[in-house]
Amino acid sequence: MASPGNPLQRHGGSRPRPAKETAGLPYEHESNGVLLLDSTGEPILLSRDERRRIVEASVDHANGRISIMCGVSAPSTAETIENAKHAKDSGVDLALMVQPPYVKPTQAAVYKYFKDVADQIDLPIVIYNNPDRCAVNIEPETVARLAQHPNIVAIKEAGPSAYAEMRVIELTKGEFNVLCCDCPFFAHIPVVMASGGKGTSNVTGSICLKEFAEMSKPWENYDDVLRTRRIL
Repeated sequence: MASPGNPLQRHGGSRPRPAKETAGLPYEHESNGVLLLDSTGEPILLSRDERRRIVEASVDHANGRISIMCGVSAPSTAETIENAKHAKDSGVDLALMVQPPYVKPTQAAVYKYFKDVADQIDLPIVIYNNPDRCAVNIEPETVARLAQHPNIVAIKEAGPSAYAEMRVIELTKGEFNVLCCDCPFFAHIPVVMASGGKGTSNVTGSICLKEFAEMSKPWENYDDVLRTRRIL
């Protein structure tokens, strides 16, 4: 699943037309989806109206050809729920939620934040663990608890520890969808895939679309290992 940036005008503001056209590119290269308004999409720089126009235009352009995941996190739980409901109404397939930044929540508070949103919306949620930007890690044990919620279906793991990603797979007995981010380290990808990871949610795939679409296929045999080795 590729994560494209949002084109910005010289004096600020997004350009929904180029942004929506980006949603069609991964489809042409056999990617399973496109991710809007995550870190690369820089939603913090956009107004609520701009974010909504990007989502609506991208869903319209994708026209069901490819799955769309959309970042919905906000400083408050209430606003996160509001963003998720708009994403659902717009036709988005998955909502991406990162842990609350700045406030350094406890693991109990992280769990409650995700659970409260998941209880309120009828849209599959993907956890986004990004400790470098949010100053707190979502521990594997917390992820395993959240994985029991029927609305929480996957995690995009962007933490620095490959062991933590392997631990999530272990705790969930390989039944939870663990997606490896290519940031900060490409080296995490073969480790996660070898441990039973289900794919990647990546930044580089916006440039190297075909290569990352190939690299993101779950491993079934040694031929998949060789394929990934050739690409890396």
